[in-house]
Order: sequence, then C-alpha cells, then structure tokens
Amino acid sequence: ARRNEVEIDSVVSDLFANSEDHEFAVRRPPRGSAARGEEVVASVGCLACHIVGDESRLEAGPRRTFGQPLQSIGDKTSYEWLFDWVRDPRHFSNETYMPDLRLTDREVADVAAYLSGLTGSAGQPAQATYEDGDVRDVLLDYVRSVLPSAEAEELVAGMSAEEQQLDLGRRVIARYGCYSCHEIAGFGQETQPIGIELTEEGSKLLPRLDFAFVHDIPHTKIEWFKQKMRDPRAFDRSRVLQPLEKLRMPDFGMSEEEVTLFATAIQSFQTDVQPLAAQVPRSARHDALREGRNLVRRRNCVGCHEIEADGGDYRDLLDDPSLAPPMLTPEGAKVRPEWLYAFLREPITIRPWLDVRMPNFGLEDDHWNGVLDYFAAISDVVGPFRTHDPVTLAQVPAEGRELFDLLRCQQCHVLDTIPADQPTDNLAPDLRMASERLQPEWILDWLREPLAIQPGTRMPMLWTELPGSFYPQFGQDGEQQIEAIRDYLLTFRGGPSPLRAGN
Repeated sequence: ARRNEVEIDSVVSDLFANSEDHEFAVRRPPRGSAARGEEVVASVGCLACHIVGDESRLEAGPRRTFGQPLQSIGDKTSYEWLFDWVRDPRHFSNETYMPDLRLTDREVADVAAYLSGLTGSAGQPAQATYEDGDVRDVLLDYVRSVLPSAEAEELVAGMSAEEQQLDLGRRVIARYGCYSCHEIAGFGQETQPIGIELTEEGSKLLPRLDFAFVHDIPHTKIEWFKQKMRDPRAFDRSRVLQPLEKLRMPDFGMSEEEVTLFATAIQSFQTDVQPLAAQVPRSARHDALREGRNLVRRRNCVGCHEIEADGGDYRDLLDDPSLAPPMLTPEGAKVRPEWLYAFLREPITIRPWLDVRMPNFGLEDDHWNGVLDYFAAISDVVGPFRTHDPVTLAQVPAEGRELFDLLRCQQCHVLDTIPADQPTDNLAPDLRMASERLQPEWILDWLREPLAIQPGTRMPMLWTELPGSFYPQFGQDGEQQIEAIRDYLLTFRGGPSPLRAGN
C-alpha cells in the first residue's frame, strides 16, 4: 500500500509539473443558473453519453457512459474550465470526441453552474503514509532495473527530494503505459506500448499461456482470455514476485458479457489463413457497412439514434419516445445525399418543439462521405442516388392538393408555423423541406406503408386497400393518389435548409 501511494503521488506531481497553460476563450465567463443548467443537461442530449445520478457504468450501459461520468465533476475542475469546455470542446482539444451541442452562451453558463455544483466525492483516501526516504527507495528500485546498482545509487543521490518524485512519476507513467490512452508531454507516438501484440494471439499454443496458480477455471485458451479480461492480475496470485515483475494490465471493470465478447474477439486473431467460407465477403457495400458501423459507434451516434435495430438508448430516458432523436436505418433511401451531407456538417433545427438537438461533430469530409456510403449500403442503394426532376405546381394534378387537404396532413406537419392546438407528441417535420431533403421514391414508400419503414411511428396508414383506395380521386386508384400527393409535396419551398446555411 505504501509503494502504491508513493507511485500515485509521483504521477500526480509529474502531471502537474508538465501541464501546459490553457487560455480560456472567455476570461471572465458570466455566471449561470444551476437550476436551468440541470434542465438543459436533462433535455438537450447530454445524458446520452454521460451519467449524473447514482447509476453505475454497468447499470447505465456502455453507450450512456461513453463520456466521462459527471457525478462529481465539480470536485475535479472549475466553473471557468467547464464554461470553456462546454462552449467549444475543440478550443481545449482538437482531438476530442465531445461534439459541439450548439448551446447559447447563456445555456453554457447554466450548464457550467450546474456541473460545477456536482460535488461530494473526495476520492479514495490514501491507504498508507510515507516519507521522503520511501520515494528514494522506490525510485532506486526503478533505476536499478536499467543501471548497475552503484550507478543507480549515484544518480538518485544527486537528486533533490522534488527531483526524485518527478523522476519517479515519469518512470511510473512509462511502466504502466498511461500514454497509450492519454496524451502526455514527453511521450510521443513513437513510444512503445507496454502490452504484447495481439494480432495472432488466438493462434498461441496453450502451453504458452501461463495459468500460474489459478486452478479454479478450465485450462483452455478461451478461459484464459476470459480470466485475463475478468481479473487481469489474477495470474500473480500466490507467486513470489518483485514489484517490477508484477502484471500491469488494469482492471476495466467489464461485465461478464463484455468479458465473453473480448475473449471471443481475441480468440479470432489467428495466424492461419481461414477458408473462404469463413471470411466476410469483400465488396464496396460490405466495406461501407463495416466502416460506417465502426464510425457510428466510435462517435456514439447509437447513443441517441437507433441504427440497424441497435442503439437509441437515450429514448429510454424520455417519457414520450416520439420526442427522441429519429431512427436512422432508412436514411440512405429517405434523404437526398447533398442535403444530408450539408446537415451533418452544419446541423439545423428540424423539429423546433424538441429540446434535444443534433450536435456538430466537426468531422472531416471523408468521414461524412463515409456516413453517406454507410446509409446507402444499409438501404442497398447501389450507385448514385436516384434523381427526380423538379416539380412545379402547374404540373401537379389538382387532386394532389385535394388529397393533402382531405387527409389533413397539416394537422400534424408543420408548414412554417407550429399548430397551436396540437400537443408536441403529434407534431411532424416541416413539409417545406420535402423537395430539398427527401428522396422522391422514398416518399412513395412512406405513404404506402409507414409502419414497415419505422415501426411505432404515429404516421397513419392512409391507404389500406392498395392498389385500390377509399378516396374517390383518380377513380379510387391508390397508386395515382399517392404519386399526386407526393408531387404536390415536392412543390413546397422555403423551409429550413442546411444547404442555404453555406454548406
């Protein structure tokens, strides 16, 4: 315990000694309301990635703990830093995965006031006390591992107590590989990782896996991998080892399901060439699916959105699921690529009655093009998206407008102004965006059978007798009616547009 405390304090000393100054974008940020900030955090989407209550990581799940837990963030940092971070995460770090939630400065101040008040954790108390001589002894142990004893003692003796602690901190960081996950001054990308290469780990022969004195698990490869994930330092038990000989892999607190998933993946890392029947086929579509699935998980898009029947965890926090971020599975067939590209680069408000908002991720164009390819691959849209000639009102049969009025589309759908007499859970997007945003063929599919595209949608099934119809227009020809109302929708103009926002 004493050695642990010596190493921990040395790492802290090194990090503080080598920290760079950070100039806040707003030097004297305005003070906000913690009560309003709590409402903002609960409504705009922060809880899709962060937890603020008493939930544990395992209870909340991996998506809702994608970002740092915020329960005691006020103990860790200051109001000024939180304001700067929430206002523009990339001002602090260009590499951050934290997106810009497009908050106003007042909302930012409110959020910073709320988060800075989340205190109460004093951390884990020290398990032992130590003296300066203990720092010297631990440092000497490290130096002796790379230098002859006499040289090591001479080197350490020439250092002050502060220099000894800082030097030890640097060596501890190097030993435990903190730089593999964190950017730390003095440890560049050329620094070797501390772990073994796993590329062919699944091919390793069983005798090369050291079970040591662990006898309570079957001695098989898969069980060794599981135990390593479950309790990484279990194989040190009952062994007589010097401190620097002990295992270093940290305990990631995995659930048993995660343990099994990781162990299965490692078992699959084989040196042998697998038969073609066991290999995933390569094609442009499969590559787009693979890369897209990786991106939407790496950026936690699935924390808010359901994609390919997976994700959408944020929906479970809402009293009304209809107010959740939309399902994106049919996006490739639904939305025009140029509109989607512009929207992803600079999101606009589509449903202004919602508090949750689409953030700006600030990704490069190749990432967004990969997203477009991914959505196209999900919908199996081969090659260029289908085009459709612009429609003018003069070209639309009068029956199109008759059906639009008869079916009372505007009762739910917004046309510039939000209907005052409708509850928000009944409202639907502004139809003035349809001509610029939606794929014409998708509109037909949606009108025919909305529940097949989005189970649970409040969009009603208006044509239940196709190819016939209950409505009189076009001699009760349902297909002609659907095309007429689609063409009428495509004449609408003037809605919110990311294309006109300069994208």
